[in-house]
Amino acid sequence: MKRTTIVLIFCVAGVTAGHAQTLPKVFSACYAQNTGTTYRIKEPGLPTQCINVKHTEFSWIDGVPGYDHGALNGLADDDHPQYLLAAGTRALAGSLGAGGFKITGLGAGTVAGDAVRFEQTVKVGDAAAGDLSGSYPNPSVPTRAWSSFRVTAWWVQRRPRGRFSRSTARSGRPQRRRRA
Repeated sequence: MKRTTIVLIFCVAGVTAGHAQTLPKVFSACYAQNTGTTYRIKEPGLPTQCINVKHTEFSWIDGVPGYDHGALNGLADDDHPQYLLAAGTRALAGSLGAGGFKITGLGAGTVAGDAVRFEQTVKVGDAAAGDLSGSYPNPSVPTRAWSSFRVTAWWVQRRPRGRFSRSTARSGRPQRRRRA
């Protein structure tokens, strides 16, 4: 028997001895390097060894019965920096494609830069509100809103001898003060 298989059996025996369980099933196979294929061995009706000396024999087990996955070493280690962390503490390094799937369970956006849910967005056909009329994507400003007040800008201009005058945005020219 090959050295790796013997070590594997001793490791399994050591682990299962602590659990007082039966040994897991050991599967054996061979790898053909030139074709990249594998084939099973050491089962009823199959060869007992690799059919070519250039093929590589390997084996695996079907798992340790009743073994607690949480008892593995290093579960809290961060050995794979290419993955996002469940806590959200690792930022994306590029675009994230969802492959046609949707992001669900998104919280409502509350500040600038937050992603927003569908019901928070303005959609085509939504009625405009406030000082706009019509609907999106082409709301308009009603003309009656502009007729209810006069836009006046005051410009203060210093004239000779310390006198001041004002002008309106409608004429665009200073209003001259009459001398009394």
